[in-house]
Amino acid sequence: MEGKDMLKAGLAGLTAIGAFIALTELFSKKPVPAVDKSPAKARAPLSCPIIIAPATGIITGDDTHRVQGCLREATGPVDLLIHAYGGYCAAVDPIVHALKEYKGGRIHAHIPYFAFSGGTMIALAAKKIIMGEGAVLGPVDPQMAGFAAADLLKLQQLKSADTMDDVTHLMAMTAGKAYEETRKLVATLVRTPEALERLTSGQSSHANPISFAEALALQLPVELGIPEAYYKLLNGRLKRPKLLWEL
Repeated sequence: MEGKDMLKAGLAGLTAIGAFIALTELFSKKPVPAVDKSPAKARAPLSCPIIIAPATGIITGDDTHRVQGCLREATGPVDLLIHAYGGYCAAVDPIVHALKEYKGGRIHAHIPYFAFSGGTMIALAAKKIIMGEGAVLGPVDPQMAGFAAADLLKLQQLKSADTMDDVTHLMAMTAGKAYEETRKLVATLVRTPEALERLTSGQSSHANPISFAEALALQLPVELGIPEAYYKLLNGRLKRPKLLWEL
């Protein structure tokens, strides 16, 4: 066989092999699933309030994730049911921002009994705060190791740096940052300078309650009238301690 004929025969053989490989790959491939072009499932309005009532009374990151998840899935008006002593700024502040940025509809905070500190901060992010008879709010000034940030700042002003130990000095520096950050956030949530001072100045103890009458005078968006169903819902979550004769 001449050289040209041999070359043609070789190319023909390669072509046949290539076609065989291509057909093998074609038939071995799994069928590509069809793209679902149906419209996304509409998000449904929440059928019950978002409950912020941790068993320990302290709002933590678990509550943050849960509330953020509920808001992400919700559409339409949202009710909050709050029963808390407070919580860490790192857990409370993200909830406040999520509530402020919620575009699904109005938000009402319901406080049957009390919402102190971080609980009050969350309630302030709502359009309306609905309180029960005798329910109270509380100051939201940040605390550092059990001390008011405002008091640590005053201590820093009263004492010279060389008479303060390093730990106290560092706490006072951190307290100053937390104090300014909290005031800046609360200033976006209240209407009057008086409300800002009462809530963040630290001039009263952190446990000094704010009654409905005082909240009204501070022009906080409060009103009375917790639905009975919300009392039952919250009371069902709270464990009543056994009395001595029941033990």
